[in-house]
Amino acid sequence: LLTDGNWALRQNVAIIDYINDLAPDKGIYGVTAQHDPKARALARQWLAFANSDLHMSFKPYFYAASMVDDEKAQENLKAYASSALKNLFSLVDNILAQQDYLTGDNITIADVYIFIEAHWTKRCNIDLSAYHAQVMHHKYWLLWECHLKLYLQDRVEDGA
Repeated sequence: LLTDGNWALRQNVAIIDYINDLAPDKGIYGVTAQHDPKARALARQWLAFANSDLHMSFKPYFYAASMVDDEKAQENLKAYASSALKNLFSLVDNILAQQDYLTGDNITIADVYIFIEAHWTKRCNIDLSAYHAQVMHHKYWLLWECHLKLYLQDRVEDGA
């Protein structure tokens, strides 16, 4: 939820677009996206993939008990979801086997979103070790640490 006075905006994709509109030079859809509609569209395509295809496929892991009562049926749902998620991550894998990020040479918000979902697979005991996505996962942990250090450094310098 993002609020601005009495105005509220929900849903992550809408919030991301709003933030991008406020600061297009920050490169949320990639460093070239401000002046390249195709680059922006490609980043949004991967964001939509993460938000709909991947995200929805995790539901049986987080809500199996609310979907079916029987424990065996819950395990079957999770097994089906695991297979579906591996197939979806194979699409990501095919791209990352050829380039550093989903849209090419530059990180976008879609990479960050899919990184988070790749991390969920560990929590759900879904083995992605055969996929190139693990390289992405490691790369993003390094980026995360770097950005966190910079953020904390800025907070200290600002006296916050």
